[in-house]
Amino acid sequence: MISQGNVRLLAAVSGALLAIVAILSSVFWLWRTVAEIDRKPPQGGLKEQLMHRKTSAMQDILDGMIRGDLRRVETAADQMTAYGNTIKGYLSTAEYQKHGESFRGAVDDLRTAAREKDMDTAKEAALRLERSCLECHVLMNQRVQ
Repeated sequence: MISQGNVRLLAAVSGALLAIVAILSSVFWLWRTVAEIDRKPPQGGLKEQLMHRKTSAMQDILDGMIRGDLRRVETAADQMTAYGNTIKGYLSTAEYQKHGESFRGAVDDLRTAAREKDMDTAKEAALRLERSCLECHVLMNQRVQ
């Protein structure tokens, strides 16, 4: 037979466990939501999300270069190509086409150098890629202002 004191203790422990489970569930849900927002930022339309993903791929390229991880650089270059091909339809101006050629050439050279484990050529291609991104964004930002 369970005493009334044991019933109260059991109820208190059960309540505490339920509260802990509820708190952990809330924390887990919040953590997943924040991670999803990081992966797919609500910055507007598809074009903005693709540009964010290109920025993220560029960060992976730079991090891979710093760490000497050319496999990561090659993977990020592949992502850059895919994002660049997708966004091309949204920005079909003559200026973007010019910068797009520079971008694609730098990405192709970077991918080839990373695949061949040629750090010097990969470094130069990464710098050209970064420069093409900066030049295009400066131009686009001037057009908006």
